Amino acid sequence: FRQSPRQHQTFGGGRKYCLGAHLARTELQEALILLSQRLPCLALDGEPAWAPPRSLLQGAIRMPIRWAAC
Repeated sequence: FRQSPRQHQTFGGGRKYCLGAHLARTELQEALILLSQRLPCLALDGEPAWAPPRSLLQGAIRMPIRWAAC
């Protein structure tokens, strides 16, 4: 109910770092493995956009994919 909520989601940092961050990342890693096994025709549909070096965010910011029935 904040007046101006930010549009990003992070795990925080320092003393306010989310205790569930490791679990969330592990679950996402497993979900992506299952998704790739169940939908084998997923493919990149363009270049991924990566977070700038030395930023708080790490990894891909955007990864366009396409799916076609095999």
